[in-house]
Amino acid sequence: MVNFFHLEEYFARYGRREPQLMNHIPATFARGCPERRFFEYLANDPAYFRRFTTGMSLIEKNRSPASGIYDFSWLADKAVQEPERTVFVDVGGGSGQAILAIHQEYPQLPLARFVLQDRRETIDAAVAEGHPLLHDVQKLATDFFQDQPTKGTSLSSV
Repeated sequence: MVNFFHLEEYFARYGRREPQLMNHIPATFARGCPERRFFEYLANDPAYFRRFTTGMSLIEKNRSPASGIYDFSWLADKAVQEPERTVFVDVGGGSGQAILAIHQEYPQLPLARFVLQDRRETIDAAVAEGHPLLHDVQKLATDFFQDQPTKGTSLSSV
């Protein structure tokens, strides 16, 4: 809610438009450091980082499910035909909730061929949670504001 309480002041300073950069955004403005990027701020405030990742997990659990909407049966068939390829890359995947939901619906998709990509702090938190099904999932710390590191290997990147 901190961001919302400072929106009037934020818009007075920057105008009523979408931020043009990754800094000077409502979240960092409201916390008195508008020159910082959001994830830079998170990296320096462990308590806020924990609240943020917990909130993202709750949103993931309560939003439209990653499975049930899309038919991944074709992907299961394709995975058998091309056994060496990655089957799914979850960019910004948090603690792997979408991967677990898809695997639950399509258990024939081998977890070792899923890639969970997120920022280092988030990957570390997912590993620390120690969900047993995520053990085999490839975990890759990335900056999703940069070029995608998993190239030419996936059958599907959603």
